[in-house]
Amino acid sequence: MIGSRPIGANAVGATYTAPSTGVTELVFDATAANGGYPPSSISASHALGYASGNNRLVLLIASALGGATHTFSSVTYNGVTPTLICQYDCPLVFGRTTSVAIYMLLDASLPATAGSYTASFTTDNGYSGRLVVLSFAGAKQATPLYTGITAGTGSSLSGTVSSSHEACWSAGGIIDVFASESSTTTGNSSTPGSSQTELSDGYYNTCCIYSSMKEFSGGGGVFAMSQTPANAYWTYDYVLLGVADYSAVSCNVAKDNAAIIGAHF
Repeated sequence: MIGSRPIGANAVGATYTAPSTGVTELVFDATAANGGYPPSSISASHALGYASGNNRLVLLIASALGGATHTFSSVTYNGVTPTLICQYDCPLVFGRTTSVAIYMLLDASLPATAGSYTASFTTDNGYSGRLVVLSFAGAKQATPLYTGITAGTGSSLSGTVSSSHEACWSAGGIIDVFASESSTTTGNSSTPGSSQTELSDGYYNTCCIYSSMKEFSGGGGVFAMSQTPANAYWTYDYVLLGVADYSAVSCNVAKDNAAIIGAHF
């Protein structure tokens, strides 16, 4: 959790005071994950650690790899259908593609009490799939801005995948999601970049999802993120999401969700 923070010099309204309501600075809560081979229907039990009123955000990350672009359906958390933030589908290479879809639920749509709740989705065209659930408190109650890149290659991926995201708030976090196929069914992992805190590092069969977060305060800016995966293969999607503190103030610049600030492999 980020502690006391000054308002950045580029923030609008330096005298602004956010309403006092529960947790107001972004903090990671909990993760859960599961997979399937073939994926068809996947569910995971997630331990939600905060009750209502704490500005919660739950992200459901669904990924599948197979011979065609994937359709995700029956996506739920505690029986509630979340809002789709984005879906990325990398190019079809040698009959393979990796799809990743990221969904969200804000505080008002989540259970009133902390506890264990089931997340699930179904998909088609998949050889293997994976579901990751991430929860946070102290988040701005709005859809995160995002950027994403996709790539397809006819060989194993080596080195670091990186991208950048511009945040226009005084404080918050950048969350990255790296989804890929693996060349092996065992020993898959990824190393997040400098100053990134790992949130989820796992795989099921050959379907991998890795996620981390970089927190910031004192003003927005362009934040670089990276993942260095082991055994990544053929195709990948790399998505960055910006989540503001509930108490954060906005900067003077409007940004486009679709803009890719910068990327290289």
